[in-house]
Amino acid sequence: MRDEADVTAEGQDKGDDGSKTVAPSGKKKLILIAGIGLLLLLSIGGGVFWYFSSSDGDNDEQQEKAEIKPVFFFPLPQMVVNITGSGQSKRYLRVKITLELYEEEAMTKVSPLLPRVQDVLTVYLRELRVSDLEGSASIYRLRDELKKRVSLTVYPVKIKSLLFKELLVQ
Repeated sequence: MRDEADVTAEGQDKGDDGSKTVAPSGKKKLILIAGIGLLLLLSIGGGVFWYFSSSDGDNDEQQEKAEIKPVFFFPLPQMVVNITGSGQSKRYLRVKITLELYEEEAMTKVSPLLPRVQDVLTVYLRELRVSDLEGSASIYRLRDELKKRVSLTVYPVKIKSLLFKELLVQ
């Protein structure tokens, strides 16, 4: 063990054998820590660069081809329904909807079920209030609810999305 007396005024320590050793100063410690940190940061950056650049060009082309899948759109006829308004005034909702489908065969399967789809949509839309259609969040909720109902109606067919071409409250 060292005493406080073992440390001299010049920043030198006396070792266990009595020889003098130079203690690293605060600046040297700071430079050493900064150098280690910089080395660590550079090695992490190099690893990340290697990871993202090591993929094959052929693999990227295959991924792009796999991601591009055709979509099929099935437009529904325009619908006009009266909705619940405030007071005695009558309010109308005019909506044009298009179904986005995964397969072309799905269009031929949905076509005979069109009267059911229109019925489900009409019944739901008639129960809406004007306040249910205010704001973009309300439109997203409406889209999700209509997609669920149409998906149940045309069941084996899978619907990718339900798109509004027109949504007008009068």
